[in-house]
Amino acid sequence: MKFSLFARCATGLLFVAASSFVVFGAPPAWWQEPARPFTDPAKTAQDRALLAQGQLRQALKRVVQELDAKYAAVGGAGVQLHDAVANVPNAQTTNPPAALFADSRKFNVVKVGQLKFISKLVYDRLDGLGISYGSLKQNPATLYPWAAGAAPGSDTSGAAIGQLKYLFSFDTRPDADHDGILDPLSAAARARDRDGDGMTDQWESAYGLNFRAAAASNLDTDGDGAPDRLDTDPVHAGGALTIEIFTPSGHVL
Repeated sequence: MKFSLFARCATGLLFVAASSFVVFGAPPAWWQEPARPFTDPAKTAQDRALLAQGQLRQALKRVVQELDAKYAAVGGAGVQLHDAVANVPNAQTTNPPAALFADSRKFNVVKVGQLKFISKLVYDRLDGLGISYGSLKQNPATLYPWAAGAAPGSDTSGAAIGQLKYLFSFDTRPDADHDGILDPLSAAARARDRDGDGMTDQWESAYGLNFRAAAASNLDTDGDGAPDRLDTDPVHAGGALTIEIFTPSGHVL
């Protein structure tokens, strides 16, 4: 399989350069999963071709399948990504992907801003799980592989297949200490709560909540009367309310 040489462009993303194709690295292992291949090595790469909305949706499905398969014990791909694939808007998705992934639009060209929007959902879940994608960052000040100030949804130029491949070239199976346990399944990753709001990063990112900044204790994202920290589904109204009962010693029942 061949990849393309990329160059920075005005939109803040990476576009396929005019030079000939070169290999910039081996594809990640999850791309070659027999049951859910990301690309077909038997076919000629078309990295300069414009990306269709149906292709972006299929790529997102592959990511969801991979995360569900490897990390079911910690929520898999999470509700936010499942909603995106299924065209189900939720209280946390300010730009519902339903308009992007409607069947009637599957042959429409994906705009750079749309690709950023979907990629942001993916990267937030990866970060929440504890999967690093630092090698893809253009700027340490940004959380995503595009320049600071390049807001998702703001770019109207057409995206290329090569851009999608670059943005989705992250490693989903890290094992930094080589102990045979994937990093997101470690005890430390499961307990991580970077913002100290009592909700773990893995749980918050599954619903698309902000796990990098502490939420108000009474924040109710879906407006159903149950605060997020006690809501079994904080982005779809009607989730069950979890009742915390404390013993005299301070333990939660």
